[in-house]
Amino acid sequence: MYLLNHIHIHDCLERPARSYLIKEGKITYINTSMPRWIGKTSNGTGLTIAEGAIYTMTSPCSSKQSFSAFKKQQVNLIKKGGTSCISFAQAEYEREIEAAMKRQKHAMVNSTLDYVLGLELPIHLLRPTVVSACKRLLIPVIKVHINSVEQLYQVQWEHISYLQLTYPLVLIPVFKTTAKGERSQMKEIWDQYCTYYRLQTEDDPVNEKWSKKALQKMGLFPVKGELLVSSDFDYQLFNNYQRECNQPPKKQGFFLDGKTDLDYDKREPAIVALRDRALKVNLDTCFYPGYGRQIEVTTPRRFLTIHAAAPVSSAML
Repeated sequence: MYLLNHIHIHDCLERPARSYLIKEGKITYINTSMPRWIGKTSNGTGLTIAEGAIYTMTSPCSSKQSFSAFKKQQVNLIKKGGTSCISFAQAEYEREIEAAMKRQKHAMVNSTLDYVLGLELPIHLLRPTVVSACKRLLIPVIKVHINSVEQLYQVQWEHISYLQLTYPLVLIPVFKTTAKGERSQMKEIWDQYCTYYRLQTEDDPVNEKWSKKALQKMGLFPVKGELLVSSDFDYQLFNNYQRECNQPPKKQGFFLDGKTDLDYDKREPAIVALRDRALKVNLDTCFYPGYGRQIEVTTPRRFLTIHAAAPVSSAML
């Protein structure tokens, strides 16, 4: 157990610095200061902290990656501040789903990052029996490939919505068309169905990190994606100093109004850690095969705010 003392949150610089008490890779207590603490202490002055990011990882099974390619992909995610990832198994037939998930789990056995297993399938497989299988296999997110508008009208939306009451998984549409007008129409109809039947949906972040709202819908928040009591201590640390050429260090980020000129989404973090183990320190990135754990989501939609919950549409489709 140790204390990370006096460190600012990256998007809350106007607030007082915080101190985190860490035990076995989890946050056990947070306060603005802990003057009576006499144990091991690490000083966070001059640093800002952000929660570890969660990215999508290309399927190791479908792309038949070698170990070196798998390692390279995870190292690239770590450099961007990734501490967890979502890996999608691909299935073309319903009978293949369980076997595909087992292959995907085996492919992720050497993962350094914590990971969640999702499912990627064509829209004709979006049926009640598949949703029931996802509940049984604890799959919180599905990527749905859509080729035409007509396919959206063939989905059994009402039956799927009934099954979502007990395990509300997240649907990610992937529109397989290059025509901008058709893509917009498909997106509009998809959103109408999901809103009317109260189905959880999110846009595919592609190479971007998953948003807090998406993590709440999937049930990963607050264990992942936030620095709260009981959260895993997955974090990124940024230096508040920047050296340009041969100039002396220039302090950035702290102004009287609490604003900052640092763009944390475009800067590489100085340190990235997963459950308190350093994965990246400055220019050195470490790869620990098998250190990552599978995250099994038993209850999606935890801690979802009222504003983020989809309203019921009064219009008939």
